[in-house]
Amino acid sequence: SSTMRNLAILATPLLLFISQITWAQNNKKPQLQEATKTALQEHYNTKVYPTKKAIHDDLMLQLSEADLSLLEVQRTQYEALNQEQRQVIQQLRKERQAGRTTTDRKTALAPIREKRQAILETVRPIVEQHQATIKQAMGELKDHKSEWKVERKAILTQYESAEVVDQLNQHKDKVRDKVKDHQAKTGKSLKGVKAAHFLLWDGQPKSMK
Repeated sequence: SSTMRNLAILATPLLLFISQITWAQNNKKPQLQEATKTALQEHYNTKVYPTKKAIHDDLMLQLSEADLSLLEVQRTQYEALNQEQRQVIQQLRKERQAGRTTTDRKTALAPIREKRQAILETVRPIVEQHQATIKQAMGELKDHKSEWKVERKAILTQYESAEVVDQLNQHKDKVRDKVKDHQAKTGKSLKGVKAAHFLLWDGQPKSMK
């Protein structure tokens, strides 16, 4: 489809947009207790990660050796960019706290955005060639997400106060509204972005803390 063909062009700005959303102090995501983080990590390790990894492994089996080799190179570069972005954001945060911010976030992250777009342009032929397979994999993943959402909600309710849970929900609503506003202003959709991100995932578990 035209959406998938334009995936590489649309994905990077939208992913970056989400990563660049910042809030005023009273809109920051509330901090969770260590017990909550531990329980969420356990849920991820035992329920989310094994399923996600199995689906990802099956998807990788559908690709050619040339595809896999190309993805391996691009994943390494993609993760390096993620690390670079984290460092830039950390530095900007320190400067802001010290009251000496000289560069705005968008300008500071512009070079990383350009490099990400180059990576996705390189991956685009794989995405286009395996549209049906990728769609099936993402569908399988989506089938599990409702169950995981309910289970995470139960964990939060068990360990956190109703006030904190409400703050988390408000934070998610604000993020969703920001994304919708961006889509309305730019005419760009997030459709296909998660698929590209999944394709570039290195298959390693993440820390929830």
